[in-house]
Amino acid sequence: MMDGQIMEVKNFVTEYDKKNDLTYLGESIFARNEQGNLKHHIMTIFPEDKFIVTEPSTLHGDQCVEYINYRNALNAAENKPPLSEEEKERLIDQAVAISIIEGAGERFFAIIRPEPDSKRIHWAFEADEILQKLLPKFRIFFMHTDDNLIRWAIRKRGESWRIQPLPRTNEGMRKTVINNKMTLKLSQRRIYYYNMQTGARYLSYESFYKLNELDCETLRAFLLEIQKYSPLKNREGYSEILFFKANQNFTSKNFQRFDFNSMDEAALRAAHRQLCQEFESAVDPFYRKDDFDNWDWLFSIFSIIANLDRYSTEEYQMGLCEEFSLKITWLPGGRINQDGGIIKDPVYLMKDQMTPSERARFEDGVPQMILFTYVRESFLIEYANIGLVPPIRSSQSTKEITFDGPKPRRSVYIMQVKLKGEKERLSIIRLQKWDIREMLDEGKELLESFNRAEEYTDYILNRRLACNLLKMKLPQYLKVRRFVEVYRGKNPKYQNVPIHTVYYEREYIDGIATDRLTPQYFQNQKNGNEFSVRFARLLGEAAAPNLIVGRSAKELPNTPPIFDDGDEVLQLDDFHMPSQIIVSEQPGTFVYYQDKMENQIAYYAIPMIKRKSFLHNFDQAVDAYVDGFLTKFRDIQRSAEDYRKTFDDLPNKDPGSMFDKWHRVLDRLRDANPDVLADMLHKAIYEGVKNNA
Repeated sequence: MMDGQIMEVKNFVTEYDKKNDLTYLGESIFARNEQGNLKHHIMTIFPEDKFIVTEPSTLHGDQCVEYINYRNALNAAENKPPLSEEEKERLIDQAVAISIIEGAGERFFAIIRPEPDSKRIHWAFEADEILQKLLPKFRIFFMHTDDNLIRWAIRKRGESWRIQPLPRTNEGMRKTVINNKMTLKLSQRRIYYYNMQTGARYLSYESFYKLNELDCETLRAFLLEIQKYSPLKNREGYSEILFFKANQNFTSKNFQRFDFNSMDEAALRAAHRQLCQEFESAVDPFYRKDDFDNWDWLFSIFSIIANLDRYSTEEYQMGLCEEFSLKITWLPGGRINQDGGIIKDPVYLMKDQMTPSERARFEDGVPQMILFTYVRESFLIEYANIGLVPPIRSSQSTKEITFDGPKPRRSVYIMQVKLKGEKERLSIIRLQKWDIREMLDEGKELLESFNRAEEYTDYILNRRLACNLLKMKLPQYLKVRRFVEVYRGKNPKYQNVPIHTVYYEREYIDGIATDRLTPQYFQNQKNGNEFSVRFARLLGEAAAPNLIVGRSAKELPNTPPIFDDGDEVLQLDDFHMPSQIIVSEQPGTFVYYQDKMENQIAYYAIPMIKRKSFLHNFDQAVDAYVDGFLTKFRDIQRSAEDYRKTFDDLPNKDPGSMFDKWHRVLDRLRDANPDVLADMLHKAIYEGVKNNA
């Protein structure tokens, strides 16, 4: 068959695409209707046969039947017997459901819905290879990823970045909802909100009500369509048509009592009005209008068509806490083969096909270099996925950077690694804030930049040790790693010179950031009071070392400390009660360490003051907070002197060095009166509550 040649086999029309060795049963996936809109949103690929079926409807099952009928017609034309049951089953097994969405600028996106079946999932990847002949890889995504089997298969390919990214803004959700309003068989009006994960279609009250605008025969056709398909389920067990937010008083059964075919126009419209009244009474008034400007309605319909709940997100399935949900931008790295080598993702060779916003996601070369570093160290890696994490600490987006030169890189990544014979593990990766790149940008020479960067690395590690000795609970390990990148900064002398970049890897701390604990945690009727007391004591214990090490953004008077601001992670025990608080990151430590602690203690009243409104046992919680602070402070004060000489062997003893800061902090700690500080803290809490009343 020649390229573009159209072939008819007993009412079946096919078109051959010679360039891509594909055959369409129906029209091209990019065909448009009379209004210029994309004609086919739902289609089925049969990878083994290299066939794409776009007709006769948007039902995946109908398209499978259509393909089987076509094959039987083809066999009949060639005097061959019809397909056997085994052959039919084989065809259905390889069928892969695809959704096509049109974005701005005639950009098309494909969504693959894999079958959660270990024997059939490979067909989804075969379909992916076919789609890549028609669309760029970076515009093809996978859904149905609430299934662990599918997630694992995608992760194993190092392609978590291809799990369909969900929008995070109102406008993004609005576009998603609009793009997913589709037809079933009738093309006159898009009335269904389509869930690409499950294949279910949702009919809202307003969409159903507005069918009264149609002529009699078109209205009849829609009522018959809803009557026929609303009781049916697709092969994955999901209903073909559901009624958005309707209770059990309005289901497919409401349609079955009508004989729409025999009705004249008056009877048909009367039946429609009656169904509208039943639908309306079964839906909360809030959901009777499709109001895209109403956030609550928009999020409700978006959550349904995106199959969204906190349990289905990639972050939750990985075991990440809720604050990461929908916030990680997964990045391409590469696929690791059986020999332990990296097959670089070809998407990096497609930058000339990308829009500026798309290119921004793929210009970050850090994931590739980190992956390369891992593969050199271990030949046991099965797969790895790396994502970019937004600032988690509440004040991070507004905290002033006092450095006068170029701003440092503050990128934070999360990495998921699976080694042979081991469980998946998660780690947080942070680039060194002041490194060779930043020093060169200041105009320094390469050797000096290297030495200064190494000194800063040593300082970070020494500071971490010091915090640990002062009983700040930190992650158990921190690894220092390096990769090589090409310098393309502001220093013209060293353009395109290879330089080392330092990054730190630590274990992922599972838990909830203390500043993101909602009131519900403290108001549980069964154990809310006990939760409050345990939490307050742990937070008070965390406050003591925080004050001692002078954790602050700036060394200036009247500067609030960095505390209870996203870095303190609360872990719960098996009974969902507070167990411990771990400080996941410790920036700002040993910054505000020369002033008297009495001048800073009032700031540590804020964590309790801001929780006054939802702590039913506030006085009891305050006592626990202050007692936790006092007990921990005394404990640190007793043991600290044992470690006074820890940093005496460091060569740098200049003012501001770790040696100098350590001794100043210990001197201040030795002279402090914990009872006075505790009394001041207690008083500051109640004064703050009174002033805020």
